[in-house]
Amino acid sequence: MSKKPSLSKALNKASQENNKEAIIQSELSDHQNVYTYAKVRQNRKIISGHFDSAISYRMKRLALEKETTVQNLLAEALDDLFNKYSAPTKTK
Repeated sequence: MSKKPSLSKALNKASQENNKEAIIQSELSDHQNVYTYAKVRQNRKIISGHFDSAISYRMKRLALEKETTVQNLLAEALDDLFNKYSAPTKTK
């Protein structure tokens, strides 16, 4: 005859698994809060593309020369593009 599983062992195991899940969820929510609620990124969306490495190098170099950021240069370029095609823009 096989021995019945211990109820206390099963409860302990379930409790430990619930603790692990709670810890993981807590760590995930802490991690998400740091990035999700960063004030500089609120109400902003990512626009990206894949370009040759030479383009990336030129953008970074131009940003250094102009003492600004790549993001600011891209915003300026997009504004010029919208103006060229008479597309309405929403400013900062």
